Amino acid sequence: WDDTSREILDGATNPVARQALEHQLQPMRAALMGQVGRHEVRQQHTAVISSADASNNSAANAAAAHPNDPLVQQNTRDTIDRNIGVVAQLEGFTKAQVDAARETQYTRLHLGVIQSQVDTHPDAAREYYQAHIDEIAGTEHAKIEKMLEIGGIKVRTQGFAADILSRAKNETEAIELAHAELSGEEEDATIARINSHFAQADQELQRRHRTASDEAWKAYDQGGMDAIPAATLAAMDPQAWVRMQDYARSRAKQDESDIVTNTEKYREMLTMAAKE
Repeated sequence: WDDTSREILDGATNPVARQALEHQLQPMRAALMGQVGRHEVRQQHTAVISSADASNNSAANAAAAHPNDPLVQQNTRDTIDRNIGVVAQLEGFTKAQVDAARETQYTRLHLGVIQSQVDTHPDAAREYYQAHIDEIAGTEHAKIEKMLEIGGIKVRTQGFAADILSRAKNETEAIELAHAELSGEEEDATIARINSHFAQADQELQRRHRTASDEAWKAYDQGGMDAIPAATLAAMDPQAWVRMQDYARSRAKQDESDIVTNTEKYREMLTMAAKE
């Protein structure tokens, strides 16, 4: 700006024109400097707010990772309060705005701690929720309570499914026990676990069957049926084992047929040679 202004003034044809230009340029320069200053202030505000939010997020993550450490929990609260104070002073918050900011940050903090426990320790998560419910936004209460309910069902049905599977001989019997001993969401969730257990077991069995079958055929190709280890045969799908036996018998018959045919051809050649 200063260099450009100097060039403009140097181009004035007389002192009067130069003075007139100076009067015009001075308020323009003041306005520009004001805009630059305001932009710098906004940039500084934005940087401070972003830094405070990142600090709050990091502190909340630490609290979620250590839900039972009172020192970490208190340090997190202190960090949030300090950052809110800095932003509030910078932005000129009213008390209502400070309270709203604190509710937002504390809600995020408490939600993270609850989520970190609900799948493994739902009772502890519920106790924490009840102890801090006044600091959590009311709009989040229903969602958290539903999450706690599901977490409790999840943990309980783990025990139910394990108990039933230890007593049942097969999937059908396990499902019958679940129907007889449970009801509602606990019944549905337990049956889902039972189905998943047997589905995974079936997938694993099929994988072992395929592996054993591949190993058996490889051994057969190298040395026949006697080359297949007993452990491999035992691990095969029984139907696959039957198909292999059928193939081996068919192959043996084919080999025997080939031998007979060759012998007959050999005798015919001898007979022809004798007649000649």
